[in-house]
Amino acid sequence: MALIIIPQIVDKSRPRNIQQILSIVNCIFIVFLLVCIFIGYSYLIRNFVGQTERGIYMADIVVTSIGNTGAQFYIENLGYLWDTNQYSQAYATVNGVSTAPVYPPSPPGTGYTTGWGNITGLSPGTSYVAYGYVVTAPPGNATVACGSFAFTTTGTARPALFDWSISKASGVRLQVSAQEIKNLQDNINAVRNYKGFTPYSFTTWPVGATANSVALWTEIYNAISTLNPPQVPVVPNSSTVFNNSSFFASYKNSINSVT
Repeated sequence: MALIIIPQIVDKSRPRNIQQILSIVNCIFIVFLLVCIFIGYSYLIRNFVGQTERGIYMADIVVTSIGNTGAQFYIENLGYLWDTNQYSQAYATVNGVSTAPVYPPSPPGTGYTTGWGNITGLSPGTSYVAYGYVVTAPPGNATVACGSFAFTTTGTARPALFDWSISKASGVRLQVSAQEIKNLQDNINAVRNYKGFTPYSFTTWPVGATANSVALWTEIYNAISTLNPPQVPVVPNSSTVFNNSSFFASYKNSINSVT
Protein backbone atom coordinates (compact mmCIF):
# COMPACT_ATOMS: atom_id res chain seq x y z
CA MET A 1 0.00 0.00 0.00
CA ALA A 2 1.39 3.26 -1.04
CA LEU A 3 2.06 5.84 1.67
CA ILE A 4 0.20 9.00 0.95
CA ILE A 5 1.77 12.07 2.46
CA ILE A 6 -0.64 14.96 2.98
CA PRO A 7 1.29 18.22 3.22
CA GLN A 8 0.51 20.30 6.35
CA ILE A 9 -0.64 23.79 5.61
CA VAL A 10 1.11 26.22 8.01
CA ASP A 11 -0.39 29.70 8.48
CA LYS A 12 2.80 31.74 8.69
CA SER A 13 0.76 34.95 9.09
CA ARG A 14 -0.43 34.20 12.66
CA PRO A 15 2.75 35.14 14.53
CA ARG A 16 2.96 38.30 12.55
CA ASN A 17 -0.66 39.24 13.35
CA ILE A 18 -0.06 38.62 17.05
CA GLN A 19 2.96 40.91 16.97
CA GLN A 20 0.91 43.63 15.32
CA ILE A 21 -1.82 43.29 17.94
CA LEU A 22 0.72 43.45 20.74
CA SER A 23 2.30 46.54 19.21
CA ILE A 24 -1.09 48.23 19.01
CA VAL A 25 -1.85 47.30 22.63
CA ASN A 26 1.52 48.69 23.71
CA CYS A 27 0.86 51.95 21.89
CA ILE A 28 -2.57 52.28 23.48
CA PHE A 29 -1.08 51.60 26.91
CA ILE A 30 1.67 54.20 26.38
CA VAL A 31 -0.88 56.81 25.26
CA PHE A 32 -3.08 55.98 28.26
CA LEU A 33 -0.10 56.28 30.58
CA LEU A 34 0.88 59.66 29.12
CA VAL A 35 -2.68 60.95 29.51
CA CYS A 36 -2.72 59.83 33.15
CA ILE A 37 0.62 61.52 33.79
CA PHE A 38 -0.62 64.75 32.19
CA ILE A 39 -3.86 64.75 34.19
CA GLY A 40 -1.98 64.02 37.40
CA TYR A 41 0.56 66.75 36.71
CA SER A 42 -2.17 69.29 35.95
CA TYR A 43 -4.02 68.41 39.14
CA LEU A 44 -0.82 68.70 41.15
CA ILE A 45 0.02 72.12 39.74
CA ARG A 46 -3.48 73.50 40.10
CA ASN A 47 -4.19 72.18 43.58
CA PHE A 48 -0.88 71.86 45.38
CA VAL A 49 1.54 74.37 43.84
CA GLY A 50 -0.29 77.63 44.45
CA GLN A 51 -3.09 77.04 41.96
CA THR A 52 -1.46 79.66 39.75
CA GLU A 53 -2.83 78.09 36.58
CA ARG A 54 -6.38 79.05 37.44
CA GLY A 55 -6.43 81.65 34.75
CA ILE A 56 -6.14 84.73 36.98
CA TYR A 57 -3.10 86.35 35.44
CA MET A 58 -5.31 88.65 33.37
CA ALA A 59 -7.52 89.69 36.28
CA ASP A 60 -7.60 93.43 37.00
CA ILE A 61 -8.88 95.62 39.81
CA VAL A 62 -11.37 98.38 38.97
CA VAL A 63 -12.09 101.28 41.34
CA THR A 64 -15.46 102.99 41.00
CA SER A 65 -17.99 105.08 42.96
CA ILE A 66 -15.16 107.41 43.98
CA GLY A 67 -16.16 109.98 46.59
CA ASN A 68 -14.51 112.41 48.99
CA THR A 69 -13.32 109.87 51.53
CA GLY A 70 -13.97 106.47 49.98
CA ALA A 71 -14.56 104.35 46.90
CA GLN A 72 -15.59 100.86 45.83
CA PHE A 73 -13.68 98.20 43.92
CA TYR A 74 -14.08 94.86 42.21
CA ILE A 75 -11.79 92.50 40.29
CA GLU A 76 -12.78 91.43 36.79
CA ASN A 77 -11.57 89.00 34.10
CA LEU A 78 -11.11 86.08 36.48
CA GLY A 79 -10.15 82.86 34.72
CA TYR A 80 -12.65 80.82 36.72
CA LEU A 81 -16.12 81.41 38.09
CA TRP A 82 -16.21 83.52 41.23
CA ASP A 83 -17.26 80.94 43.82
CA THR A 84 -15.84 79.02 46.76
CA ASN A 85 -14.65 76.18 44.53
CA GLN A 86 -12.00 78.45 43.05
CA TYR A 87 -11.43 81.37 45.43
CA SER A 88 -11.60 82.10 49.14
CA GLN A 89 -11.58 85.93 49.06
CA ALA A 90 -10.60 89.13 47.27
CA TYR A 91 -9.30 92.39 48.73
CA ALA A 92 -7.46 95.59 47.88
CA THR A 93 -4.69 97.59 49.51
CA VAL A 94 -4.27 101.38 49.50
CA ASN A 95 -1.21 102.94 51.10
CA GLY A 96 -0.33 99.53 52.48
CA VAL A 97 -3.67 99.18 54.30
CA SER A 98 -5.90 96.26 53.34
CA THR A 99 -9.63 96.59 52.85
CA ALA A 100 -12.17 94.24 54.36
CA PRO A 101 -12.25 91.01 52.33
CA VAL A 102 -14.90 90.23 49.74
CA TYR A 103 -16.06 86.61 49.94
CA PRO A 104 -17.30 84.52 47.00
CA PRO A 105 -20.69 82.78 46.90
CA SER A 106 -21.24 79.04 47.03
CA PRO A 107 -20.91 77.23 43.70
CA PRO A 108 -21.87 77.37 41.00
CA GLY A 109 -20.65 80.91 40.39
CA THR A 110 -22.46 83.07 37.85
CA GLY A 111 -19.66 85.28 36.57
CA TYR A 112 -15.97 86.01 36.32
CA THR A 113 -16.04 89.18 38.44
CA THR A 114 -15.76 89.43 42.22
CA GLY A 115 -18.29 91.13 44.41
CA TRP A 116 -17.81 94.79 45.32
CA GLY A 117 -15.60 95.86 48.20
CA ASN A 118 -15.23 99.18 50.02
CA ILE A 119 -12.19 101.43 50.32
CA THR A 120 -12.54 103.81 53.27
CA GLY A 121 -10.52 106.33 55.26
CA LEU A 122 -9.36 108.42 52.29
CA SER A 123 -8.84 112.18 52.13
CA PRO A 124 -10.64 114.50 49.69
CA GLY A 125 -8.82 115.64 46.56
CA THR A 126 -6.00 113.14 47.05
CA SER A 127 -4.45 110.71 44.57
CA TYR A 128 -4.16 107.02 45.45
CA VAL A 129 -3.24 103.69 43.87
CA ALA A 130 -5.28 100.60 44.77
CA TYR A 131 -3.79 97.12 44.34
CA GLY A 132 -6.09 94.13 43.90
CA TYR A 133 -5.62 90.57 45.15
CA VAL A 134 -7.49 87.27 45.11
CA VAL A 135 -6.78 84.26 47.28
CA THR A 136 -7.34 80.88 45.69
CA ALA A 137 -9.34 78.16 47.40
CA PRO A 138 -7.72 75.46 49.55
CA PRO A 139 -5.46 73.59 49.42
CA GLY A 140 -3.58 76.15 47.32
CA ASN A 141 -4.44 79.29 49.32
CA ALA A 142 -2.27 81.34 46.97
CA THR A 143 -2.47 85.14 47.09
CA VAL A 144 -2.31 86.45 43.53
CA ALA A 145 -1.87 90.09 42.50
CA CYS A 146 -4.53 91.45 40.15
CA GLY A 147 -3.13 94.72 38.88
CA SER A 148 -3.47 98.27 40.14
CA PHE A 149 -5.79 101.23 39.61
CA ALA A 150 -4.84 104.91 40.09
CA PHE A 151 -7.59 107.29 41.13
CA THR A 152 -8.18 110.65 42.84
CA THR A 153 -10.88 111.29 45.39
CA THR A 154 -13.33 114.10 44.81
CA GLY A 155 -13.47 117.30 46.83
CA THR A 156 -10.73 119.61 47.96
CA ALA A 157 -7.52 118.41 49.54
CA ARG A 158 -6.97 119.43 53.15
CA PRO A 159 -4.85 122.58 53.49
CA ALA A 160 -1.30 122.18 54.76
CA LEU A 161 -0.81 121.79 58.48
CA PHE A 162 -0.08 124.98 60.38
CA ASP A 163 3.16 125.73 62.13
CA TRP A 164 4.61 128.80 63.80
CA SER A 165 7.32 130.61 61.89
CA ILE A 166 9.26 131.16 65.10
CA SER A 167 9.69 128.30 67.55
CA LYS A 168 7.32 128.32 70.50
CA ALA A 169 9.11 125.54 72.34
CA SER A 170 9.57 125.68 76.06
CA GLY A 171 12.79 127.39 77.09
CA VAL A 172 12.82 129.64 74.02
CA ARG A 173 12.06 133.35 74.24
CA LEU A 174 8.41 133.37 73.21
CA GLN A 175 7.16 135.94 70.80
CA VAL A 176 4.51 136.08 68.10
CA SER A 177 4.45 138.44 65.17
CA ALA A 178 1.55 140.05 63.36
CA GLN A 179 2.42 137.94 60.31
CA GLU A 180 2.28 134.74 62.34
CA ILE A 181 -1.16 135.65 63.62
CA LYS A 182 -2.30 136.36 60.07
CA ASN A 183 -0.85 133.04 58.91
CA LEU A 184 -2.81 131.26 61.63
CA GLN A 185 -6.01 133.10 60.71
CA ASP A 186 -5.51 132.31 57.01
CA ASN A 187 -4.93 128.63 57.79
CA ILE A 188 -8.06 128.52 59.95
CA ASN A 189 -10.16 129.99 57.14
CA ALA A 190 -8.62 127.58 54.62
CA VAL A 191 -9.60 124.67 56.86
CA ARG A 192 -13.06 126.17 57.37
CA ASN A 193 -13.53 126.34 53.60
CA TYR A 194 -12.30 122.74 53.26
CA LYS A 195 -14.89 121.66 55.83
CA GLY A 196 -17.68 123.65 54.17
CA PHE A 197 -17.79 126.56 56.65
CA THR A 198 -17.84 130.22 55.69
CA PRO A 199 -14.66 132.23 56.35
CA TYR A 200 -14.38 133.81 59.78
CA SER A 201 -14.21 137.60 59.74
CA PHE A 202 -11.17 138.33 61.89
CA THR A 203 -10.35 141.76 63.22
CA THR A 204 -7.10 142.96 61.65
CA TRP A 205 -4.36 142.85 64.24
CA PRO A 206 -2.36 146.08 64.02
CA VAL A 207 1.37 145.82 63.54
CA GLY A 208 3.17 146.35 66.83
CA ALA A 209 0.19 145.36 68.97
CA THR A 210 0.82 142.83 71.71
CA ALA A 211 -0.31 139.23 71.38
CA ASN A 212 -1.87 139.09 74.82
CA SER A 213 -5.22 140.43 73.68
CA VAL A 214 -8.14 138.42 75.00
CA ALA A 215 -10.33 139.74 72.17
CA LEU A 216 -7.81 138.63 69.54
CA TRP A 217 -7.48 135.08 70.85
CA THR A 218 -11.21 134.80 71.51
CA GLU A 219 -11.85 135.32 67.79
CA ILE A 220 -9.26 132.67 66.96
CA TYR A 221 -10.70 130.32 69.57
CA ASN A 222 -14.24 130.74 68.21
CA ALA A 223 -13.13 130.25 64.59
CA ILE A 224 -11.51 126.92 65.49
CA SER A 225 -14.12 125.69 67.97
CA THR A 226 -16.96 125.78 65.44
CA LEU A 227 -15.03 123.12 63.49
CA ASN A 228 -15.37 120.72 66.45
CA PRO A 229 -11.66 119.89 66.57
CA PRO A 230 -10.63 116.66 68.33
CA GLN A 231 -8.11 118.75 70.29
CA VAL A 232 -9.68 121.83 71.87
CA PRO A 233 -7.50 124.95 72.27
CA VAL A 234 -7.00 126.76 75.56
CA VAL A 235 -9.88 129.13 76.34
CA PRO A 236 -8.51 132.70 76.45
CA ASN A 237 -9.47 134.87 79.42
CA SER A 238 -8.03 137.59 81.57
CA SER A 239 -5.89 135.11 83.51
CA THR A 240 -4.46 133.37 80.40
CA VAL A 241 -0.68 133.37 80.08
CA PHE A 242 -0.27 134.31 76.41
CA ASN A 243 3.48 133.76 76.26
CA ASN A 244 3.36 130.17 77.46
CA SER A 245 4.57 127.45 75.07
CA SER A 246 1.63 125.19 75.91
CA PHE A 247 -0.81 127.99 74.99
CA PHE A 248 0.63 128.40 71.48
CA ALA A 249 0.91 124.61 71.06
CA SER A 250 -2.77 124.19 71.92
CA TYR A 251 -3.85 126.41 69.00
CA LYS A 252 -1.44 124.82 66.55
CA ASN A 253 -2.45 121.29 67.56
CA SER A 254 -6.13 122.15 67.60
CA ILE A 255 -6.40 123.45 64.02
CA ASN A 256 -4.14 120.64 62.80
CA SER A 257 -6.38 118.03 64.43
CA VAL A 258 -9.25 118.89 62.09
CA THR A 259 -9.22 116.30 59.31
